[in-house]
Amino acid sequence: MTSATIKLFLPHGDAKSLRTAEISNWTGKAVAAPRTELDELLAREELEKAGVYILIGPSLPIYMRHRPSLKLV
Repeated sequence: MTSATIKLFLPHGDAKSLRTAEISNWTGKAVAAPRTELDELLAREELEKAGVYILIGPSLPIYMRHRPSLKLV
């Protein structure tokens, strides 16, 4: 097994806030943020590229699922 380096970046200096991760010898990048920072997360340059997006957390109420005009907070 080869070793790898993980580089974490905490834009706000808080590990529970917006964060990015890169692994040496890998072209991908991981980006994560709490739901309260979704707007800031979606504004990041990394999210303009193709990728796999995973949303984790409780489901939205049924009345919010198909209404893109509602802001998630």
